[in-house]
Amino acid sequence: MRAASIAIVLFAVAACSSAPKGGGDGGGGAGGGAVDMRAGGPPDLTPRPIAGIACGANTCTTTLQLCCTSDNAATGDCQQVQNPMCGASEFLCDGPEDCEPANPECCVFGGYAACRPNGYCATQAAQGAKFMCHVTADCQTVAPGTLCQNAPNSPYALCLPP
Repeated sequence: MRAASIAIVLFAVAACSSAPKGGGDGGGGAGGGAVDMRAGGPPDLTPRPIAGIACGANTCTTTLQLCCTSDNAATGDCQQVQNPMCGASEFLCDGPEDCEPANPECCVFGGYAACRPNGYCATQAAQGAKFMCHVTADCQTVAPGTLCQNAPNSPYALCLPP
């Protein structure tokens, strides 16, 4: 019992050390206040949904739904893949994470984005096909030398030259 009491006292003394622990800002650093994440920074830091397919305020379920949109998903609605009645651009993926191994490239071409076999998007690049991405690492294997850049007024991003 006496040994347990001594251990508790030693623990309490160690825990209540009066040595300084940082800048007093809760971050353990030199202080400097809050950081404004909205100002500056490369566009690749813009948060985009990863799970599912971004579609305006909605997120469509990968493989079951597509995003029907006329403005690159700034707005849009999710429709069933088996029975779409879109009449506008259809996005069945918005990055490689939505694609199965047999068709690993999310390629947008002519207002239609779908998972395609390796190399398909590159063969159609001269006609305007682009790889869709979320981070630059998504671009490195399919389009080396490109960066994942935000599409204007859209939650989507494309692998584009710097």
